[in-house]
Parts: sequence; structure tokens; C-alpha cells
Amino acid sequence: MAEASGFWAGATATEQVQNVFGGAVGGIAAGATLGPAGDASWEFDPDEIDSVISKWEALRDDCLDDRLMLEDIASAVTPPSQDEPSNQFVGLLGDGLNSLRASNESILAYIDDFLGKLKAAKSQIESAESDNESPFKTVGKLFDA
Repeated sequence: MAEASGFWAGATATEQVQNVFGGAVGGIAAGATLGPAGDASWEFDPDEIDSVISKWEALRDDCLDDRLMLEDIASAVTPPSQDEPSNQFVGLLGDGLNSLRASNESILAYIDDFLGKLKAAKSQIESAESDNESPFKTVGKLFDA
């Protein structure tokens, strides 16, 4: 794997994503709140999680658009003439485009994996919330009678 350079030098993948999205990775902490010490609580907000998921889906769609653009560029690249410098330049350009496509595929795989984890976590939390509410609803009905 190539080392990050320039702006990203020394940054982990998580830090790079945080630099793009700010704060917690893609808002993964959305809906989590902590009160003062000794008064910790956590609140699940499905709307906030859905918002985070939709942002990641939009990012995935942008990457898919980039992939189509890279394929169009790669198919349109031809040397202006059949001399060695032109062929060499087009070969190098093709190598660069292949690297971009590989990077794009890696990013897409990361996004798809992360989206799967976000959706699974949301589903598990919703299920646990529902299971935890059921006994209280039953007891509440006893007092309504």
C-alpha cells in the first residue's frame, strides 16, 4: 500500500475521513450524547443515523460517477501520432488512470463496507430498543385498565 503524502502524510485512514467529514467518522456518533460526569446517557436518534447514512450513500454515488468518468477518459485516450514519445505518454497516462481506478474501487469498497455496518448497527439498535420497550408497554397497559 502506498504511503500518504502531502496533506495526508502521517494520517491514518480514519483521520483522513475525519478531516473530510469533521469530528467523528462521518458523524458516526450522531445521536450519542453524554451528560455531566455521573449522569451519562445515550439516546438513539434514527433520523440522525438516517442522515449520516444518506451522506455516505451520496458519497458512494459521487464515487460511482467518478468511476464512469475515469472509464470514459481511459477509453478516449489515444496518442496523437504513432511516434515513441506519444505512445510513451499515453502509456504513462494509462498507468495513472489505472491507479485512479484502483483507488476509486478501494474507496467504494470501504464506503460499501461502512454503509453495511451503519445499517446493521441501526437495525440492531432499533431491534434492541423495541425489545426493551415491550415490557414497559405491557406494564403500562396494566395501569391503564
